[in-house]
This record gives sequence, structure tokens and C-alpha cells, in this order.
Amino acid sequence: MAKTAWVLLADGFEEIEAVTSVDVLRRAGVQVTVAGAAAKEVRGRTGFLSRRTRSSKSLRACPTR
Repeated sequence: MAKTAWVLLADGFEEIEAVTSVDVLRRAGVQVTVAGAAAKEVRGRTGFLSRRTRSSKSLRACPTR
């Protein structure tokens, strides 16, 4: 079974922390889903604009262990 992770972003997120986390996880072979709190696009603290992969509402649909 493949490893998966969700990175949740909201307006005002720290860009370097988000981008670095996603990069390191993907390099390790983890399938990363970037989710936004509400809108399709979220703006970081310094204005960096990121598009989410999925809505945080999708978390409810994820199976739990």
C-alpha cells in the first residue's frame, strides 16, 4: 500500500514550510494531497498563491484505520 499524506493550507500559511514539506514527502515516495481550507486558491504570508489539489471537506470521505 502506498504511503499518503495531506498538507492542509489556509490563507497566511508559511510558504517555505509548506513547499519544503511537500517536496521532502514527494522525494520519499509519499503521494501528497494539498488541501485548502475553503477556496480553490490560498495565499501565503508573503503573497505566494497556491492552488489546492482537494478541498479540506474531502477529508471526511477518507477511510480511517
